[in-house]
Amino acid sequence: MDNIHKLPFLFGGFMAVIAGAINYSNGFDSQTIYINMTIFMVIFYILGIYIKNTIVAMNKEQKVKRENELNLLNQNNAENPDKNNTNENGGFDVSK
Repeated sequence: MDNIHKLPFLFGGFMAVIAGAINYSNGFDSQTIYINMTIFMVIFYILGIYIKNTIVAMNKEQKVKRENELNLLNQNNAENPDKNNTNENGGFDVSK
């Protein structure tokens, strides 16, 4: 999850390098290459921020969903303790 925070910079930088290589191979002059690289870097940095925020929001949503399921499970266990009795006899309480 820590690497996801680097995504905008990596995405923007990688695409700027690709745009520079394509422009260089097409024979553009240096100033045009630098301008295009800057434009691509900004556009893909913003796109990377959007992707990062979407992934972080999905992870938070999954975490909240798991916590809610655990809370519901704990409430069910508290309401019906006889259904969930286990011991060393194969994991089930056979004395009842």
